[in-house]
Amino acid sequence: MRTVKGNRVCLGGFPENTSRLISVPGKKCCDWLREKSILGGLFIVLMSAMSSIALCGSGSNPEKASPGESGGNKPPNVIFILVDALGYDAIHAFGNPNETTPNIDTLLKETVVFERAFSQATITWTSVSSIFTGLYPGQHKVKNFDSKLPGEIITLPEIFRKHGYKTAVFSANINISPVFGFNQGIDYFYYEGGNTAFSRSMLKRGLSFIREQNPLLKNIFPSGEKPGYTDAATLLGASSRWMKKNRDKPFFAYIHLMEPHIPYNAPDSYRLMFVPPGQRKLSLEDLSDSLSPMKNEKNITPDDPRLHTLRSIYDGQVRYMDSRLNEFIERMKKMGLYENSIIVFCADHGEEFGEHGTVTHGNNVYNTLMHVPLFIRFPGGRFSGRIDTPVALFSSLLTAADYAGLPIPGDRPAESLLPLIKNRKAGYSTPIYAQAYTRNRTIDALVHWPWKIVKYTDQSNPRRSYMELYNLESDFDETTDVSSSNSGLMKSLSKEIEAVTVLKYDAGPAEAKIDERTRQKLKSLGYVK
Repeated sequence: MRTVKGNRVCLGGFPENTSRLISVPGKKCCDWLREKSILGGLFIVLMSAMSSIALCGSGSNPEKASPGESGGNKPPNVIFILVDALGYDAIHAFGNPNETTPNIDTLLKETVVFERAFSQATITWTSVSSIFTGLYPGQHKVKNFDSKLPGEIITLPEIFRKHGYKTAVFSANINISPVFGFNQGIDYFYYEGGNTAFSRSMLKRGLSFIREQNPLLKNIFPSGEKPGYTDAATLLGASSRWMKKNRDKPFFAYIHLMEPHIPYNAPDSYRLMFVPPGQRKLSLEDLSDSLSPMKNEKNITPDDPRLHTLRSIYDGQVRYMDSRLNEFIERMKKMGLYENSIIVFCADHGEEFGEHGTVTHGNNVYNTLMHVPLFIRFPGGRFSGRIDTPVALFSSLLTAADYAGLPIPGDRPAESLLPLIKNRKAGYSTPIYAQAYTRNRTIDALVHWPWKIVKYTDQSNPRRSYMELYNLESDFDETTDVSSSNSGLMKSLSKEIEAVTVLKYDAGPAEAKIDERTRQKLKSLGYVK
């Protein structure tokens, strides 16, 4: 929905107090073209690709930045790249037998690699809220698509802006948009929504506006709504242009890529790269009939033949992301931005392929979802190497702020990883905790190495609540519950997990106002029915 208020253009789902919004083609024109022809749909894609939603902040007077650890006159840029649904084992260097990440594997040589990083949630908005705030899910209270990041919480992007940084978010996911409060402290917000999603791949793969010729997408999205995210090439291109324009000042840029998240819609040269030739017909036809019901099935096993094809397509998506990321890094080098930038690379959560009876994510807090890649490149490749100390993902952005010399909030549980990076024996004391919500059930997990306790709380019937215990040193895949033989340990870990769940923060909850356009985008990503 498009309305005009004074001299501002407001799109349905985005807050009206945004100071400026670049408009997109008018609704009536778009509707007429959509109804009249396939070429009309292509026209919309072309027009929308030339205009993206750019949200500008309030223009506060920032304080002068501190040079921090970088040692130069100009503070380091901070580029935070998050790849949605990228499991730790999806990276070739971390064990994937397929050559999914040749460029990331090379980049790892210049970074600090955290081999045991754990997310605080296994769903996007909750996980990223923890990264932006350094708070646990129960503190920021962003639990589902009906809630948003409370305005009372001072986010880390707000701290960057206050201390002289230009700030930007480039998001391919409707979950990371102003609808859910992620524009706090952001000067420039790029979310290419509406009918612009996947405009480049659409041009390459055909003229069909609703992709009627792709049975896979037609069945996953029976309503005809196109996927709700922008491809990596488009998003990283927009990021590069903004960085070039703002390179004379220190900047913070958050980039949220969606490959390899469903729908698996990279160009076929990537998407089918690891699919055996005999299964390629299955991947385009039969799989479309099985993927949607699989999301509701229970007790799926990894040896399900459907999952072999699905995982192969997922790996192809990862390879596509890796290629586009390499192009982005090369552009950074040509612009002279690479050496004086902190680059944080991570995922919000992993992806499950039947390891614990389900597919996709958000259903549990096992390591297939909770264990995520995290590596940081500091200017000049400082501190590079691997760290096996278990850490919490929500310390990642806070660590970049610490290195840049910014004041770290003292009222958050997250701690900077910088002491551990400088001294590998320093340890990490923050409780490594995650939470998930499924219908009437809350799932909490706490890692106290080598142990991990998982607590299921059924709000509708407390008698169905229970706990599990795993020894991650010998059973990282969590196949054997050893709670019955460790009653004393269970008592002590239960107290630890309870100490985290009762932590509060004086903010929220805040309600997100979801319009029909936003709901359809959430539906296209599998979040709502």
